Amino acid sequence: MIDQPTVQDIAPYVDPAWREAFQMAMFLRGVPTAAVSDALVEVNDHIRASGTSAQEAFGDAQHYANSLSLPSSPSQRGGAVFRKMFAVPGIIGITGVLLITAAMGALRHHTQAAITVSYCLLSILLIGAMVFVAVAPEAWIRATFATKATKTSNRFVALGWASVFVIFCLIDIPYTVISLPALPLAVIGTLLVIVSSVITLINVPADAPFSVPPNHPQPRRHWQVSLVFGLVFPVVALVVGGLAWLLG
Repeated sequence: MIDQPTVQDIAPYVDPAWREAFQMAMFLRGVPTAAVSDALVEVNDHIRASGTSAQEAFGDAQHYANSLSLPSSPSQRGGAVFRKMFAVPGIIGITGVLLITAAMGALRHHTQAAITVSYCLLSILLIGAMVFVAVAPEAWIRATFATKATKTSNRFVALGWASVFVIFCLIDIPYTVISLPALPLAVIGTLLVIVSSVITLINVPADAPFSVPPNHPQPRRHWQVSLVFGLVFPVVALVVGGLAWLLG
């Protein structure tokens, strides 16, 4: 089987950082891969002939990408794709993981699962983060797949979120809001994690920028990318649920 050419093959003279920003801007617009490749070939041919860089010849990659009149599909825009891939299954998956975690310790001791105030606050924080992805997916994409110029600031933002998460984990308000049967919680949680994975698997696009990295020597196959994303919540559920069982 013949491997498909990568963006490195079709645009070797284009600076990788500029090319990556261009691809991301096109992904956010929902421009088909073939049209993106054609546009990159034109950029590559121009800078090869002129001896200039893409930045010098075309300016900012995002502004140039947005200036092109290319076909696009609303359903394939980056925000819509990520909403289907991460936001909806993320809310479902996190809810499933939280239910499994709440149930494991109680199952071990044959008691009911006590849902405390602290656990409710942590659940609101985690689910709220995924609701943000659903409401503003493009902002999340830009923060996650940032260019080198913005990665430093994004690290501080990520550190802030991690600090808030740790603080919430350390806050212990043992007051029980409600006690629920542990086994049904574990079963419902497991089903939610499975549903989350299935939704992710069927919505991973084969040609998104994270599927074919700009500098990767060979494109990742679609099933490999799907498997990686689809296994996120099952793995998290196993690890966190196992710890809850051992420490519960």
